[in-house]
Amino acid sequence: MDDASAHAVRGHGASGFLGDMRLAPAASGHSGAAHFGAEWQALQARLQAEVHRLRIRIRNKGAAAALAELSPTAAHLDRPERVVVDTLHFGIVRLQQPYLVIPSYYGWPHFLVKHEAHWPVVIQYGLPPGDRPREVTLALVRSRLQVLLDPARIRLCRMIANDGLTTLELSRRSGMAAPQVSRHLRKLRDAELVRAERNGRLVYYQLDLEVVRTLGFDLELALRR
Repeated sequence: MDDASAHAVRGHGASGFLGDMRLAPAASGHSGAAHFGAEWQALQARLQAEVHRLRIRIRNKGAAAALAELSPTAAHLDRPERVVVDTLHFGIVRLQQPYLVIPSYYGWPHFLVKHEAHWPVVIQYGLPPGDRPREVTLALVRSRLQVLLDPARIRLCRMIANDGLTTLELSRRSGMAAPQVSRHLRKLRDAELVRAERNGRLVYYQLDLEVVRTLGFDLELALRR
């Protein structure tokens, strides 16, 4: 395993129970630190962010569904719940046993499963270039917190937490004028807290729940850098 894949998610059973995240580089000793120290420092926060996002997907969708999304060669099946992987070798991963999931920056497009009797299942997957989490700066976290200080924006965020709404619908529900709603939405979009999706002539706005969930985590990472 390389340094750039040393963060991991551990789980046990079909319920998707998650253990602690591994924070240490995979390479050990002075030799590993000398050769991979700079690379590890550069990628540590990004891999930690990917692990956090994977934890959220497992919590929201269940372990099997979330793990099956890691590769187009994997499929989620029921009765019993399992993940079927069809690459050069065909295998079935049953989630009633412990498992360890490891993201890697240098593994794409490979999806590796190590399954030995009496040992936890080990799954290592590479991050596609487009899916690699962007490093969140302290300035961006601060701007998000400042945007959320406004009570009117908090009200709008609550309205679009579950469903996308248009500016006119938000104006009707909130009692604010449409131009005022548009200004608040622009601030929220600039902070990347709200997504906009066009459907014909209408634009629907919805809160990005994953960004909201990771706000405290992103703040911690930015402060530690």
